[in-house]
Amino acid sequence: MDRVHRSSWMVLMLVLLSAQAAQACRYNIRDVGAVDLEYDSYYLFGYFDEQTPENVISAFEKAASAKLADTNVLGEMINVDEDPAHPAIELAKALSIDSWPAAVFVGPDRRSRAIEIGTTAETIADKLPAALEHLTVSPKRRRIMKAAATTYGVVLVIEGKDDDANAAARQAAKAAVKTIADNMDFLPKPIENPPVMITLKPREFAAEEVLLWMLNLKGDRIAKPHAAIFYGRARQIGPVLEPEEVTEDILTNILSLIGADCECGLDRKWMEGRMLPANWDEEMRAHLAKSLEFDPDNPMVKMEISRILRRGFSSPGGFGDMKSFGASPFGYQEIDMEFEDADPNAVVDPVETTVAKPPVEQAAVAQATETTTPGGEQETATVAGERDKSFTIAIAVLCVIAVAVVAAGMLIFRKAQN
Repeated sequence: MDRVHRSSWMVLMLVLLSAQAAQACRYNIRDVGAVDLEYDSYYLFGYFDEQTPENVISAFEKAASAKLADTNVLGEMINVDEDPAHPAIELAKALSIDSWPAAVFVGPDRRSRAIEIGTTAETIADKLPAALEHLTVSPKRRRIMKAAATTYGVVLVIEGKDDDANAAARQAAKAAVKTIADNMDFLPKPIENPPVMITLKPREFAAEEVLLWMLNLKGDRIAKPHAAIFYGRARQIGPVLEPEEVTEDILTNILSLIGADCECGLDRKWMEGRMLPANWDEEMRAHLAKSLEFDPDNPMVKMEISRILRRGFSSPGGFGDMKSFGASPFGYQEIDMEFEDADPNAVVDPVETTVAKPPVEQAAVAQATETTTPGGEQETATVAGERDKSFTIAIAVLCVIAVAVVAAGMLIFRKAQN
């Protein structure tokens, strides 16, 4: 598929997705992903029992409160004696934790990891802040956050040990980014900056261990490159792509969803990806709000986004075979057509029409270049008169969409030719 084809089907997909809403939503998918409704938060569970000294509990609460204030990590203290049936106790048992105090960090997918904090107020005051800093702050995550907050989105390429495969993955990501960048003018809602590519190299794996954990990857097992896409509030869209799935078409298809209208009928699981565990301090929140042109932490905005998500649908299971997702976007595919050169000496007889058109219809035809129904058949005045108002409006909307699609395709084709 050449550049013109890739660009045209991306535009077609965005237009058709956006046109499904009866009234245009003022948010796009990127906006939805920037709002934290706290349904997919990370959790820090602190465990203690009746024998735990008060100063130990106080040290834990003080350290957790200070370090989690601006993060998407929620803290909770659990008295295992008073609440032995608390679900989080099973998480501790699964990690072979049977003495208190203790701490466990839990992701939205319920994967968990123990945090070493010691047993005294002094060791907790020393170890817990450092552990929470490690869980919520790292150089690469900070870069992803800022890029996701200020651009269309981020393609993260996690490189492996195969240099040739790494180069191919980077090239696929660059091509996908360029395809989106070349078609930003066709988005239903403008986004100022195009997407970017960021690479995570093996030498950075140790410092970015939490990022890899969030993606359910282990650095020592990454032989070939993987990829993940982030947007909005550093929210992941789609699955982590396996090496054979890191292709230009698959990356472009996933990226193109970010710019679609929020009420486009998209499966909700695409909009409810996990966020990076991160510290969204005042500076980073300011970057996000400025780029969005609204405050994603505003309660009214959260209420509206929550309503949009509740109204949508979410199919069971995962994302399925991503290879097929790269074949043709949402069932759309292009067919190459060849035409023979017309004979300049040929004489074409005009087609005679035996159906008389009423005066109003004649005037409409005279003002238009050409008008046909989707089936190519003309309707008589009698049949047209029997159509109700809602059907007429629907046909008008479809005609507008068709004109927009054709115009967009022509503009891209001309641009590519130049």
